[in-house]
Amino acid sequence: MVKQINSSNRLHPGVPDTKFTWVLILPEPTHVIYSTGIHNMQIDGTILNNTDKYCYLGTIFNLKGTSIDAMKYSHDKAMKAMFGLMKYTGNQCDVESSIHLFESVVKPVCLYGSEIWGTLDLGSKKFTRHAVIETLYNSPYENLLKTHSRVILNVHKRSSVMGIMGELGRYPLQIEIITNILKFWKHILDNPHSLLYDAYQVQVHNNLSWVKFVKELLKYLGYYSMWEQQEIDDSTASKIKSKLKASYVSYWKSEIQNSSKLNLYKEIKTDFSFEPYLKILRNPSQRKLFTQLRISSHQLRLERGRYSTPPIPREQRICKFCDSGKVESECHFLMECTKYANLRSNMTCEISEHVPNFTNLPTYSKALYILSCEDTAIVRAAGKYIELSMVARGEI
Repeated sequence: MVKQINSSNRLHPGVPDTKFTWVLILPEPTHVIYSTGIHNMQIDGTILNNTDKYCYLGTIFNLKGTSIDAMKYSHDKAMKAMFGLMKYTGNQCDVESSIHLFESVVKPVCLYGSEIWGTLDLGSKKFTRHAVIETLYNSPYENLLKTHSRVILNVHKRSSVMGIMGELGRYPLQIEIITNILKFWKHILDNPHSLLYDAYQVQVHNNLSWVKFVKELLKYLGYYSMWEQQEIDDSTASKIKSKLKASYVSYWKSEIQNSSKLNLYKEIKTDFSFEPYLKILRNPSQRKLFTQLRISSHQLRLERGRYSTPPIPREQRICKFCDSGKVESECHFLMECTKYANLRSNMTCEISEHVPNFTNLPTYSKALYILSCEDTAIVRAAGKYIELSMVARGEI
């Protein structure tokens, strides 16, 4: 049992009355987390061992009463689980199976105890949409999700995170953590005669971080009346989860539109959802290359010139494989470069069997159609062309 007690309980006569102390009451000798250096504190005749940090049921309690140690502990264990899983499966899993394994094996480890430690630390920032989204997106456990997403798509570290998450339709873990916190709050309110409820009242009385977060969150989302009434109905947590998802999608769309790196992506990506081509292309190499073209994470001159020292101006990132004098962009690679003319002819013939007027489309429209199409035959024809052309280019 974990209990926060006031010194008025007289566990030790030398403890100032204004101090609060976390006491872990276990079947074995108990521990006390206390900062004054007082020793030999006792409860029911048992001497309490003084410590500045203690792990109880997988959750770390520390001297300051903050959640950073508990969060880091869960994050580190989840990171080990994730890399162990990826080492075990290697490249044998398709994208959907990899996500399913993450959800089943890694995420439960990462979110263990999150209803306690998962409050957002906004620091000195006000509880505004920008502060919440910014903190939500950059928290340490979100790096876990971003790393896993990047690895299963097999794109490099400088790839756009917004592009990666958009391809997979994966929401920040913090949204689920907030849902867990609200469900836990409801559990507390539904059990007013429990020790947990007593501990909650201490939090409320002292306006401590956990209750302060719940109160400000409800106010921010327009549910402050629930805080005032100290009650929450069964559907509120799911409603708030949907609202947070919608807010994140709005933020994602804004980031896509304002990104100079994702000029192509913003024209082919309309919804925040899992992309069908990730299921259609079973060949890992073709799937990787298809993703790279869509989110501009490729080795074409358009992208490589961005990272030269100094950066090469966009109009000077000319294709070296033909005499067109054009920038080696995704569109040029797919539809124009003469180096891949024969391969392109084969792809065009296959596509035209399904889309008779394909050859009549403007060049740029053809590229957009290929990269956004959900037709199985067309996606596979394009995947084959992209792989063979990259081989001819010397990238594979």
